[in-house]
Amino acid sequence: MKRFKRNRIQRAFEKGYQLGLAGRSRENCPFLTGLARIRWLEGWQEGRSDWREGLSEALTCYKLSGF
Repeated sequence: MKRFKRNRIQRAFEKGYQLGLAGRSRENCPFLTGLARIRWLEGWQEGRSDWREGLSEALTCYKLSGF
């Protein structure tokens, strides 16, 4: 059975979210331009917001799975 890769844009959002949730800086964005950078920064911003609210990583897995 073949496994499908997740969309690059979706992965960018998830990686940004994870780093934002970890309290990392937005300077860690691996994308220089384009839609992937925009989605990464959106994910980072949302993760940072959840980090400030004190959400645990266990609770946020539900948030990412519904994306």
